[in-house]
Amino acid sequence: MRKVALSKGFPATTVDEICALAGVTKGSFYHHFDGKDDLGLAALESYFADVVVEFGAGGWADVDDPVARLGAFMAHAADVCTGPVMIGGCLIGSFALDMAESSPDLRERMSTMFAALRDVVAGLVADAARSRGRVIDAAQFGDQFLAVLEGSIVLAKAHADPAAPRRGLVLLAQHLDLLLGPSV
Repeated sequence: MRKVALSKGFPATTVDEICALAGVTKGSFYHHFDGKDDLGLAALESYFADVVVEFGAGGWADVDDPVARLGAFMAHAADVCTGPVMIGGCLIGSFALDMAESSPDLRERMSTMFAALRDVVAGLVADAARSRGRVIDAAQFGDQFLAVLEGSIVLAKAHADPAAPRRGLVLLAQHLDLLLGPSV
């Protein structure tokens, strides 16, 4: 379901296609879901759980120094965005583009998902900045992380260039290095 929704958009994906991919009848589909939007929410929740696991892995959380931990996270994030969970795109971003206006409840849930990811990055940035005696708006930087990630995914699709998200996050990490500078 993810692959189809990412390739053609969830609104253009039909229940018939979903049933064919899953090898189930429409009756079975409607036994489990009230409609396509319910499946979309379930798919989004499953995807978000996978994203949380992927971003949380990689050992970066075990790095003691806050600046090195942030650097390790950024390197890991570059791997995640070109790895199996996100290589075809970001389902949260795709749904946000396709459905935020038509489904306020879904938009609210996507906003919560993005906020959770932003807050992870913001916490890491705040710790790193504090350790270097710098003042950085960590929440704003967390939003910038998401903007670079999602924007790079769009560019990857537009240019058929799956390495675009990695480059975007590497450049963002370099900007962080400039902002943090050496210890004061």
